[in-house]
Amino acid sequence: MAEADSDHHVEASYDPETDTYHAKYQPDETGSLAGAVVYLVSVATGNDPKTMDPLYETIDVDALESLFRGQEGRTGHIEFQHCGCAVTAMSDGEIVVSPLDDCSP
Repeated sequence: MAEADSDHHVEASYDPETDTYHAKYQPDETGSLAGAVVYLVSVATGNDPKTMDPLYETIDVDALESLFRGQEGRTGHIEFQHCGCAVTAMSDGEIVVSPLDDCSP
């Protein structure tokens, strides 16, 4: 399954073998990393992003954005939980969302 978000220009894909959702964040083309994360979590949970808890209640959004701004050639990732999902954002722009057991659509 692939689903595109016109506001954040990311395409979500689902891997049934690992029960994970993936998107590629591209700073110059995708908009905000925070917006891409919220969108991917909404796809994973089946919830409208407008009804979900705000991302800023989970993580410092400005810090998240700054971690991945201008990081060409560097490696790393950040992991956190948001709205019943484990979220991993990698320095190469890959975002992976894994629904947790208590994550309900």
